[in-house]
This record gives sequence, structure tokens and C-alpha cells, in this order.
Amino acid sequence: MNKNKLRGILFIALGVFVLAWTYQHRPSEALVNKINGIFDDSSYSMSDTWYYICLAAGAVITALGFRSLIK
Repeated sequence: MNKNKLRGILFIALGVFVLAWTYQHRPSEALVNKINGIFDDSSYSMSDTWYYICLAAGAVITALGFRSLIK
């Protein structure tokens, strides 16, 4: 396998992971999510600023992966 294709696949996987993780920890002001957060120990939500920074980083990493894959 070509080095660029391997790098592209790894970047795409990393970018999709970052996007999925960001989506799962999105900021939410819904009352249901706040109530669920009381009973769930793994409830973590990011601030709006970090949410958008992580979304942008995941999109850039994924785009770089596709660029390396095509190249």
C-alpha cells in the first residue's frame, strides 16, 4: 500500500473519530440532558467555543486525509 494512501486512511479515521467524539459531547441546554447528566457519570459537555474548535479540527483532519488518499 502506498504511503500516501495509508496516511490518508489514518487521517480519515482520526478525523471521523474526532467528529463523532465532538458530536457525543456537544453542548446542550435541554432540561432532559441536564437531568440525565445527574445520573450518568460519563456526561461531559463542552463549551460552545471548544465544540466549534473540535468540529473544525475534525473537518480539517478528515479533509487532509481525503487529500492524501487522492494524491
